[in-house]
Amino acid sequence: MHRTLVSFLGRFQRPDGSGYQRVAYRFHSSEPPVESEFFGWAAWRHLTQQPDPPTQWVILGTRTSSWDCLFAIFPDELPEGLTT
Repeated sequence: MHRTLVSFLGRFQRPDGSGYQRVAYRFHSSEPPVESEFFGWAAWRHLTQQPDPPTQWVILGTRTSSWDCLFAIFPDELPEGLTT
């Protein structure tokens, strides 16, 4: 079965001009937190470790969304199954 993770990218800029703040997201009390500047990336990393993980990820945003921050968050190589 195909599962799709859908997340949204907003617009945010801190006073110092940098992007999103790194946050520790805790999805379950028995698991270590997942750190990321972007909730969608933390959710993807968490969900792909679960039974029946998503097979694709769709990120929705507008022309004013912080796309540059998003690209800075991803590692140099995207995990298998993710494309831009």
